[in-house]
Amino acid sequence: MSLATRPQAAVRRLNLMSLPNELLSIILTFATSEYSVQEIFTLATVCSLFRDVLLKTPSVWADLKVTFYRGTDMANLVQLIKKWSKRSCALPTTALTLSHDTGFSLFAPLPDGMSSLADFILSGADPRTKHITLSFHGLSLESVTWMKELFTKALGNKDLKPFENIRSLKLRAPCFAMPDDVTTFSQLFPNLDYLHVSFLRIRNGPISPSADWFKHFALPTVRRMTVYIHIYQDICRRHLLPLILSQNPELEILYLDISTWYPHLLTIFRPVTQKRIHTLHLSGHMDAVARQLALVTCPRLTSLTILDAPFMNPLHNGGNLGVVPNILKMVNQSGCKLRVLDLSKSLLSDRQLFDLLRALPSLRRVSISVRGNCDGSVFDMLHERSKTERVLPALKYIVVTVEASYQRLVVKKSGPRVAHGRRKTGKDVLMTRIFHDAPFWRFVQDPRRQGSARRTGFAVLKSATFKVERKLAQAAGKT
Repeated sequence: MSLATRPQAAVRRLNLMSLPNELLSIILTFATSEYSVQEIFTLATVCSLFRDVLLKTPSVWADLKVTFYRGTDMANLVQLIKKWSKRSCALPTTALTLSHDTGFSLFAPLPDGMSSLADFILSGADPRTKHITLSFHGLSLESVTWMKELFTKALGNKDLKPFENIRSLKLRAPCFAMPDDVTTFSQLFPNLDYLHVSFLRIRNGPISPSADWFKHFALPTVRRMTVYIHIYQDICRRHLLPLILSQNPELEILYLDISTWYPHLLTIFRPVTQKRIHTLHLSGHMDAVARQLALVTCPRLTSLTILDAPFMNPLHNGGNLGVVPNILKMVNQSGCKLRVLDLSKSLLSDRQLFDLLRALPSLRRVSISVRGNCDGSVFDMLHERSKTERVLPALKYIVVTVEASYQRLVVKKSGPRVAHGRRKTGKDVLMTRIFHDAPFWRFVQDPRRQGSARRTGFAVLKSATFKVERKLAQAAGKT
């Protein structure tokens, strides 16, 4: 920098420091949401302007994210967190996220001084904190040992009860192991309302669980739960879905991944009734999902999502022949009224789709996926059926994904009539995500539009949209 430009740079720095506190508060909020918490705390120590903003910005403390790396000075970081948490005691603190970033190395070790972080969580953590997230990226097994030691110390320190105020717990790690004398998370977190666990693998070894490991999920107070685990052969002999539902009577929302390579080894589990759950989101092996779904009874279930595992091809994922029959079996034995159904990753035939839509008249939102050779005859069948009975009387929104053309057709119904071909207020047709210009008219052929359909992609979608929505309107008895 030349001498001529130095005064201008000084002026620019002065202008930055003279920004109003409201704007600095916004800047500080964005900064603390990334990876610069330690730098922000250090800056607030030497800069009175940033110090005032830090102590007057509730959004900074509402969700405090602290990321540490291999070379982070953990002792200094913990002291800074303690210092500023104490000085911000007038602001509400709700969430604390502690994340280990490995960078480009999957096996980067934890930094030195992790014991000080454990002591901070157990004894020096802010009592205002209601939500804790422990996230360890990469495949280093040091994180597993550290978490086990953390929970072991928490059990031994019964006077402080460090996790008594925690309502939400999120654990992300390559593996996980509970202390030997812990049978359930409720021993450590008696008032837990939400549990999220995401592990890359579970396997035999000194740090791996036994076949009864899933009994840790018995939490009488939990209302929401997310479980994402790759289950290997020694664990998959358990029916995870009915097991979790039977152990958590207050559970209302469950996101569960059943990614097992051995669905044929799933043992017989007794049927389970869960009276409070209203949202189920299942993913993984289709065969495993279908088998377990048939064993549960959920009278209040209103939303069901079934997706394939992201690394599996639907055609080689145990097939989808058992998905529709088991959904209908579960609905019939539960007596529930499904309003939202998402099968956007399960390729269905016309007959499967017809049986599904006909048997679920309470559906309001549907996302389905059909094979590329589907000719749209399902809508003709629905139309014929509508002459003698009411079909889809409550349907408001349907998304059809054609597997071969990579296009999505979205039809939205609102009010007594459906829009035909053009956008109208409150009665519009939405077209989204055009990936390729494949001949979409193969799905719903309209002879009047075939010529123009081959020339312009918009005419293809317009023609297809018109015919699909018209047949849906007829099937619903609202022509």
